[in-house]
Amino acid sequence: IERDDTCPDCQARFTPDDSRRATTVGSIATSHLPLIVGAYDGHDPARRVGPFSSAGPSRDGRVKPDLVAPGVRILAARSAPAAASHNPGLLVRGSGASFATPHLTGAVALCFEAAGIRLGAYGIRSLVLGSCDPVLDADPECRLGRGYLNISRLAADVQQALAAPAIARSAKESS
Repeated sequence: IERDDTCPDCQARFTPDDSRRATTVGSIATSHLPLIVGAYDGHDPARRVGPFSSAGPSRDGRVKPDLVAPGVRILAARSAPAAASHNPGLLVRGSGASFATPHLTGAVALCFEAAGIRLGAYGIRSLVLGSCDPVLDADPECRLGRGYLNISRLAADVQQALAAPAIARSAKESS
């Protein structure tokens, strides 16, 4: 159920019998094909999940998010409106899944640059999820998905898939 922050009193809600307070993924994050990214603290050796990162599973029991990427205290470019009277600085540090998603997006862009049109959506999804560093401890809150984005392993897996085209085809067929 999507929220409308401008009208708290008109927010749609599940009935108490149909709700699970532990599951916090929004409806847009329950699609089957898109990769849904949660956030973890890449500055922390324990790689703890960000407290704001949503927890699954989806209503039909699928693991969501699909994986996690660095999204806590990320240094990023700051934007300012064109009509701003002063520059607030070039960089800002922020946290959120919106800071984790560009890590995955950049990794996928590198895969497409290497593979061109030889990788479809199902193939890239399979490669990304198959290259994650797995979750070693139990994840009872379903917040880590398949694990942690591993860009080096993903790049190696894409190169291997390009060397053996049958791998990319079978990834599409199995998804």
